[in-house]
Amino acid sequence: DREKCPDYHKKTELFEKTKQEIFKYINKAIEYEPNNIRNYFKLSDYYYLDYPNINPEKLIEIYNKMISIEPDTGYLYSYRARVKEEIEDIKGAIADYKKAIKLGDVDSFEELGMLYFNNKMYDEFFEPFEKAIKELPTIDIFWLKYIIEKNTNENNYPKFEKLLNGYLIKYPKDLRIYQMLAYVKCQMKEFQQAIKYTNYILKHCHCKDDDDIKFYALTLARKAYCYDILKKYKLAIRYYDKVIELCPDNPLAYLNKSRLLFLMHKIEEGLTLAQKAVKIAPEDPTAFINLAWIEMNIGKLKKALKHLDKATELDKNNPDGYKLKTSLYYMLKDYEKALQNAAPAIKNALKEDLPDLY
Repeated sequence: DREKCPDYHKKTELFEKTKQEIFKYINKAIEYEPNNIRNYFKLSDYYYLDYPNINPEKLIEIYNKMISIEPDTGYLYSYRARVKEEIEDIKGAIADYKKAIKLGDVDSFEELGMLYFNNKMYDEFFEPFEKAIKELPTIDIFWLKYIIEKNTNENNYPKFEKLLNGYLIKYPKDLRIYQMLAYVKCQMKEFQQAIKYTNYILKHCHCKDDDDIKFYALTLARKAYCYDILKKYKLAIRYYDKVIELCPDNPLAYLNKSRLLFLMHKIEEGLTLAQKAVKIAPEDPTAFINLAWIEMNIGKLKKALKHLDKATELDKNNPDGYKLKTSLYYMLKDYEKALQNAAPAIKNALKEDLPDLY
């Protein structure tokens, strides 16, 4: 707390003074032992600590020196690759990761794969990640999940399935992999297979803490979604109800259930739940879009327009809000505004939605 610490302004000066002292003694150690790689590690560590004033060129210079001392140590190339990645020397980073792998640094498989993915080099991504799964004792599930959810190329999903099955051979009881497989199968439109994966999770997941409960609820929601797409609305509602029972503040369960109730001609129930979803998640554009869709279908066009304006204000890149506004203005015979909203809908739409939008 700056107000309670009158000497706060001295902190920066003290740090700068201490930092210079540290560098002085490390450099002194390097003078005495110029080929002791440990001294250079300490120097690189303190350069990293000087955040946000990190000097990448100086770090590369240090790693170059370390590599000149121990040219056959793989992980040194990996360290240098990370710095090159930060300064967007992608070719240099790739070359260093490959060199690290060649020298036996298997951790670099995962890092090389992430580098390919982050730079949209998807064709190159899968091979190093497959090797990471085979070679490493474990890989970071967070990254695997992140990559799969960020994917926009439907041709990649069978490859993701292969990756996940490879991981499952090593960790057959890891329920997170089953959940990702369920997600991938949904994207591949193989909903019955996705349901089988959700059934396995629901059978083996024990709700011991809040994280387990959220995981279980997410699986129920995935199963509900599969039945929803398969137009088995009663079954879908049954599982959305279970999600609501476990997580009463889950807006997605309310809005999906409200839509299904409306499709089953239970209009008032659907409208009430859609309104509840908006109250629970006032910053979620999807909740407003869903409510507006129901209002449009029962002739409450002014209310629907108000909610669609809110949705597009919350997320200017969501094509669904603009798509509904296009339809609504067309219903109001305001064709100019309908065209104005069609343009951002087309700009942000998924490939499969484009024919309808055009």
